[in-house]
Amino acid sequence: MDAAVDAAAPGDTVTVRPGTYAGDVVVDVADLTFAGDGDAVVSVAADGVTVAGLRVENPGGLLGIKARAGLSGVTIRENRVSNVGPFGRLGVSGIIAAAGQDDLAVVGNSLSGLREEASGVAAQGIFLDDQSGTSADVRIAGNEVSDVRTNFGAIGILLQVAGATVENNRVRGLRGIFAQGANFDGSAGDIRLAGNTFEDVSGSQFPGEGIKIDGGDVSAFTITANVLLAPVGIKNDTSEKVTVGAVDYTPWNVGRIGSGNGNTCRGGQ
Repeated sequence: MDAAVDAAAPGDTVTVRPGTYAGDVVVDVADLTFAGDGDAVVSVAADGVTVAGLRVENPGGLLGIKARAGLSGVTIRENRVSNVGPFGRLGVSGIIAAAGQDDLAVVGNSLSGLREEASGVAAQGIFLDDQSGTSADVRIAGNEVSDVRTNFGAIGILLQVAGATVENNRVRGLRGIFAQGANFDGSAGDIRLAGNTFEDVSGSQFPGEGIKIDGGDVSAFTITANVLLAPVGIKNDTSEKVTVGAVDYTPWNVGRIGSGNGNTCRGGQ
């Protein structure tokens, strides 16, 4: 890897073949793109690693950046992940973190051009895959997810973790049979969701949803000051899958609706 980076010129693409590369890689070449040839272009397998400032592509591949299970102190920030998939199975993700993350930060990344064509397979911009519920102190902030297109489900941010802050992200341009700006499933709980924008979320067979709660214990969710520009703002799944508590609802971005135009607004003005 070091030799490939040293030989590259500004604007070049380095193709990363499947395998394990020991040691550190210092990227000091402007506008350098890392392109994958397999599972993930960048796979983090040690505690305390920071992946920052990379331009990552994986056409026909499954993942952009991956953090393996059971890590602590991993930071993924200010990367540009694009042109990932279609892979044909499992589900394409721009950034994915497996179970057991402690003190994980996914901050300031740009993810776009994610594709999946197989029936019954979704694609997501950011995916925290932790059905075991062992992750803690997770922060997803300031990321932009756009242009996710599939023949099944298009999801901006998919979280199956407890103890996460999701703030100031922007998700737009999702297209699929169903599409969701953010989805909370599995062991999701104790989530703070604030200041995010979910827009241009469109499903061909089901209305697009800004926030979808598919499962987990949402009694400790805090959802504050998000902009939901989707046909369905927030949707809970059935009571068999979702545990709920008291709801404290305070509208924050309200405006008066003119009389006689047939519009209604509940909770606002």
